[in-house]
This record gives sequence, C-alpha cells and structure tokens, in this order.
Amino acid sequence: MSANHNDGSHILTPTDKHNKPPPPEVEPDSVLVHIPNVTEGDMAISTDAGNHVHGLASTVVTANKENDKPDNDSDDAIPILPCMKELGVAYGDPDPCLIIPFNLADKFAGNTVKAKHLLNFAFKLEGHNMQNLFSAVTQQYKYLVVNPKNDGRKIVYAKNNKEATFFLIGKVTFCNLATGEYNKEIDIQPMGRQWPRCVMVLAQILKFNDPLVAVYKDGITFSTYHKPGDGQKEPTIKKIPMDAICAWNMEVPMYCGEDAFALTCYPKLPRADEFGVDSFVLIAFTVGGYRTREDFECISLNVQFIIGLEEQHPHDVGEVTDDTLIELRDETPIGVDDVTPMRLVPESFDPIDVTAIPGGPIM
Repeated sequence: MSANHNDGSHILTPTDKHNKPPPPEVEPDSVLVHIPNVTEGDMAISTDAGNHVHGLASTVVTANKENDKPDNDSDDAIPILPCMKELGVAYGDPDPCLIIPFNLADKFAGNTVKAKHLLNFAFKLEGHNMQNLFSAVTQQYKYLVVNPKNDGRKIVYAKNNKEATFFLIGKVTFCNLATGEYNKEIDIQPMGRQWPRCVMVLAQILKFNDPLVAVYKDGITFSTYHKPGDGQKEPTIKKIPMDAICAWNMEVPMYCGEDAFALTCYPKLPRADEFGVDSFVLIAFTVGGYRTREDFECISLNVQFIIGLEEQHPHDVGEVTDDTLIELRDETPIGVDDVTPMRLVPESFDPIDVTAIPGGPIM
C-alpha cells in the first residue's frame, strides 16, 4: 500500500507497484528475446532494434558490421520475464526509492567508438567464470541459507559450479575502492534497458517478492563487508562452497579495459588506481539476500573486481544524428513484458555516507 507525507507528497513502498510474486521457472519454449550481438568496429545497429518486445516474433537485435540482420534462430536469446518495479533503499531514509539508470545516448551519442565499446560488454553473455546478470537463466542458480535464526541470509551459487559471479556495466556515482577506511564500495547507475530484467533475475533466484538494493548518490551499491565498530566482533567468514562477500580490508582488484580485450582474459589487463564519477565500468560481483528488521527483502551485491571501460568527456555528449545510432535513443527495457522506460531523473534526497560510519549501518 502506498503512503503520503503530511505535505501530500507521495512515498514509495515495496508494494506500491505492479509487482508480482516470483513466477515459476521459465520453460525453454517460452517467449524469447534475442540479445544484441555487438562486435568491436564500426557501429551497425539494425533498424528494427527499437521495436517493442511482445510475442514470439519480436526481437531486439544488433546487426553485424556488414549491417546484415542476425538470424532469428540465433542461440543468443533469453526468456522474457515479468516486470517488477525497480526499487532501492538509502541509509537514513525509511522509504524505498526509484533506481536511476543511465541512457547510452545521453552519454556517448557524440562518440560512437566509446558507445560501441560499452555495448560490446553490456551484452556479452559470459566471461571467465562469470555470467552477465542481464542474460542469466535463473534455473541455473540456487541459494544457501547461512543464518536462518537471524536475518535468513542467502548466498547464491550455481547448480553446476561452486561459484556464482555475475557482471554488468554501469556509470560510477561514487567509489572508494582504494581509499575506504571502513569498507570498500562502488556505486553505479545501471543501463536503463537492462536493469528491469536484472531485477527480475535476482528476485527469481532469491525467491523475493519485493526486492530492494542499497543505493547511495543515485547509484546501486556494490561493497565489501563493513569493518566492525567499537564493541562489535570481527565477523567470521563462513567456509561455504562458493564465492561470497569480501572482507572490509581486502584489496578489490581494479583493471584498465579501455582498449579492446577478451573478457575471458581480464586478469592480464593493467591495473587501475581508482575510478571517478563519470567512469563507465564493468563490475563483477556475487549475490546474497537477507531480511531487515522492517521485513524488507534486501539484495546484497558483493563486489569482486572492477574493469574500467570508458571515461566520459564533454565532447562525448551530442545529438543522435546518424541513423545507425537510432537504438541508442531507445530507452525501452529489453527482456521483460513491460516496456515502460525507467525514470532518469533522481529524487530529492540528501544521502548519508555509510562508508564513513564505524561499524556500518544498523538495519
């Protein structure tokens, strides 16, 4: 149920949306949407890429460099999932807030080389022992409950592997991976066309009805474990058969990936020192889930490593004038049954810097 402030302004609550419970696992013969097939080189995007995704015949595809349309029988296809409202929660604000994405056309319409480089990794299916969250098939993952008597904490793992590392790309809004005193954290805005399906993937895997992610400075939070405060015990990292959350004093690997590279060979990339606002990165992370004292279903996104892909400069912004860039202007979500674009304007809220709180936030 929605609520209102005394001044009449609207408050979002987890049930103030067209949310559905996590649906049954999608069968292989369900409605599919084709994943854009992006290759490095000259931008070449199909003219039907902006079509709405409804029905078996509808596809969202990116042409190859010869501008030939991919075969609709391509294996690079994913099931269309129901849509949930994309919500987050900021420390110090008891009410859920909308997730703010970025639109590629707003950032790189004036630089097609950078736009193509980002799209290439945005729709890459997998890398070395990691899976694109956007294209993940939820039946391939399970979770283990490690703290049933407290917050019911869940840690996600793959059915065919002890590890379950995901990745996605985003625009950095805050980063202290090199300098964090109490934890290491990076916050990003996701791509608006991808995040709606990412939310549904996380909800299905964790079996959450109203999933919330932590947000700070208009970005989704990916972090390590928080350093205990005075009087708090150092947590014991349980020995569990999969990747999990990293310790607060762990060095999070950061790489430079502005030149073309194979995602399977990322450990060979040169190291980066830090990422600033307006950096566009690929972030690798593991997933957990837990319930707060207010009974919110929260998703924990645990940073593993970061690859810097592009830096945005003033000359990268421009008007979309080339017909081949028409898809960049499209804000339609891919892979979900609701094609309403995500809202791009942030709400008015003065965030509290959780990274500067000894012992971390008390939920």
